[in-house]
Amino acid sequence: MVSRQKKIKYKGGQDKNKKRNGIWTFYSENGTELSITYYEHGLKEGFSIVKYPTGVIHYRGEYHNDKTVGVWTTYDEKGNVISETDFGNPEE
Repeated sequence: MVSRQKKIKYKGGQDKNKKRNGIWTFYSENGTELSITYYEHGLKEGFSIVKYPTGVIHYRGEYHNDKTVGVWTTYDEKGNVISETDFGNPEE
């Protein structure tokens, strides 16, 4: 029998309350890195990047307290900018 090893889909740390904390990375079934997002105690906080299965960036931007902030850029599958949306500064 051939043993099939399960591929990691998510990888990242947790705080003492088991909430996402630090860098979290998502992979496709074949192991291709598809996204990287930073978390602080379960909330998205900081830079996030999402890629097409080819590895080309699909979109990127930043979060503050789990809300989109600043300029988010979306790209086509060839890496050309499709759009830029400014979500403004974070509300403190």
